[in-house]
Amino acid sequence: MELLSKKTLNSLFVPGAFIVLGAVLLLDTKWIALSQSGVTFFYYAAFVAGGLLAWRFHSNRILFSVIVLLLGHHAVQWFSQRGAVPGVVAFDAIALLIPLNFAFLTCFTERGDEGRTLLWFLALLFFESVFVAAAARPEQPVPGFLHFAFIRTYHSHLPQPAILMFSASSCLLLIRFAQFHRATDSGMFWSLVMAWLGFHAVHSRRSFNDASFRLKPPYAVAVVDIDHFKSVNDNYGHDTGDQVLRLVASRLARVGGGGQAFRVGGEEFTILFPNKNAVAVIDYLDLLRMNIESSTFRVRSGQERRKVSRPADRRTGPKRKTSPPAKSSTLLSVTVSIGVAQSRPKAYIDEIIEEADQALYRAKQGGRNRIELAGPQQKPKRIRSKKAARP
Repeated sequence: MELLSKKTLNSLFVPGAFIVLGAVLLLDTKWIALSQSGVTFFYYAAFVAGGLLAWRFHSNRILFSVIVLLLGHHAVQWFSQRGAVPGVVAFDAIALLIPLNFAFLTCFTERGDEGRTLLWFLALLFFESVFVAAAARPEQPVPGFLHFAFIRTYHSHLPQPAILMFSASSCLLLIRFAQFHRATDSGMFWSLVMAWLGFHAVHSRRSFNDASFRLKPPYAVAVVDIDHFKSVNDNYGHDTGDQVLRLVASRLARVGGGGQAFRVGGEEFTILFPNKNAVAVIDYLDLLRMNIESSTFRVRSGQERRKVSRPADRRTGPKRKTSPPAKSSTLLSVTVSIGVAQSRPKAYIDEIIEEADQALYRAKQGGRNRIELAGPQQKPKRIRSKKAARP
């Protein structure tokens, strides 16, 4: 069996790899300007095309894969609207279940005995739906296995069990493709790759896109970025960085003025203010900025073992009983910079967000911990507080 033959590689990468590459270039770069309505059209067109292919080739696996992806997306979207905790739990659970379903689907027959295959598939979806609904209840403790850390020093947007399941399912599909050279296995593999890329995007991105698409003028957009966040990660570790993100997210969730906050990047958030202009939301944002600046949390510090200097030769000289390095704690606070823009006639939401991004850039250049307005608005800018300090 020639796994690396030209014919095998060609059938694996064409057209799946090119479709994935085209989707990434279309959605995650600024090379092509695509409105939200265009994104929505291509989104549903992809599912319709998958259904038509399943019907044309009488493939149960294609049809069931399309249904799994569609239901998974809508479940994440629905639970995200119920609150932060249900949304995060549903996201983690579905990130684990989608590759697991793809692994199960490799055992399904393509043709014949459709009734029995459909029964097994519906039973699988039923039990998984009950599990997600039960796990995502606000009062329900989060199942520990969803966040089990096999490698405690590794941090990612996806929980490690989901990463392991994505890897195992991808390998299984590649093995099946190498054995049988079926286009279905290749298509499912690239669908799983695209799902992986989608999950690695911040889980609130889709909710943000939907909310921004529904916005009607007038509205204001604020882009919020945590100052010196990389320094926090470098100096205190990724666990502390995660605490900072949760602290800032909790303050953003309580912003006034009817604002709705979304995390759209590593340390970047966007707030949408329906029926408001930029000047009207300045006071709410300045209160938010001051609340974040005044919020502190305690970080345990102490020299890490790998950073402690050691004698040149530990085997020579008198032995002395040494006490372990004393641990202390440090109060850590962070600040944010904010750029604000407002809707304009005949301007798309993407243009307004870009203007807010430019205003954020000026806030960073102007000293951080401040608010900058985009466009001709002449509102006094909130300068950096004297007690703000770089972590």
